[in-house]
Amino acid sequence: MNDRRKDTLEKIRNKTINSFGASSSIIGSDKYVLNVVPSPSLMLDYKLGIGGFPYGGMVEVFGSNGLGKTTILGYGTLANVQREGKIPALIAMEPNFDEDWAFKLHGLDPNLILVQRPDNAEQAFEMLYELVYDTEIDYILLDSVGAMGASSTQEGGKQKAYGVSSEVTSGLNAVMPRLYKANKGLMILNQQRQGSGGTQTWYESPGGEALKHHALVRIHLKPGSNKYYSTIDGEKILVGRELKCVFKKNKVSQAASKSAEFDVYNIETEEYGVLGVDRVSDVINTAKVSGVFKTQGSWLEHKVFPKGKVQGFAKAKAFFKESPEAFEVIRQDVMNVMIRNELEAEKAVSDNGS
Repeated sequence: MNDRRKDTLEKIRNKTINSFGASSSIIGSDKYVLNVVPSPSLMLDYKLGIGGFPYGGMVEVFGSNGLGKTTILGYGTLANVQREGKIPALIAMEPNFDEDWAFKLHGLDPNLILVQRPDNAEQAFEMLYELVYDTEIDYILLDSVGAMGASSTQEGGKQKAYGVSSEVTSGLNAVMPRLYKANKGLMILNQQRQGSGGTQTWYESPGGEALKHHALVRIHLKPGSNKYYSTIDGEKILVGRELKCVFKKNKVSQAASKSAEFDVYNIETEEYGVLGVDRVSDVINTAKVSGVFKTQGSWLEHKVFPKGKVQGFAKAKAFFKESPEAFEVIRQDVMNVMIRNELEAEKAVSDNGS
């Protein structure tokens, strides 16, 4: 691009920003500035293609009960918002926000998060509307659509979760333009439920088509293939498992993968020594997948290792446990690979279209 055209574009961009906000206009590679909050998993960040969950848009995470939508992805993301020096908010339809557990898993500071507890779907979206327009709140977690009931469907103290589609639609239509212009992040958690009729079985989630339409990213959280057991008081107990994030929609990256897997532990044992996301295994696996680590047999090569290399997964884990600062070095290298992949994918699309 020559100087005259670049100057012209910059003038137009500045005029648009003055009228509509900082995120309203981009030029070329400006869009590869990582306007994201990291997820709890480096593998998930890498496979998403942009390094985390986007600000200025909405993410939907749905799946069966008890997998970790709230405790792993939700609370872990809010903790990373805090680490960036920003302020998160939680709209809790679910009654069981456990501050101690959130701190233990992710370091989420309960004194630096706004928690609101609506009575029904209408209240929840009124609160969401106010938070989106609040100048201090940076990221919002709504937990969850599956626990909502519209006030008009409450009968005898019970709420019908599947009567909220119109509230979700009108609520999101009201907040999404402001969410984008104010560059705030929104994660909405949702349930997956099984239905059947005749010989057919299907899966659906509350909220109608509005969530699918407005979401930049939709993640189906599923159990992975690996499970981890330990013997506790003579009994074999499930202490951890692999989680699989399947991307049902990803509008933020040309180079994104179809899924990401990582391990989480709900009980810390001497055998595994991990609670929450296994960050050490996560960074090693991501560095291998992304090519940040050069591999030769069982050897892993990178400048962060003593003498530039280490042999075997176990020795690599021991190194990262003793050198947590190396995690950030690897993370930045992974992000650089991700941006290069995105640029190459964008160029390939452009070349095919020409």
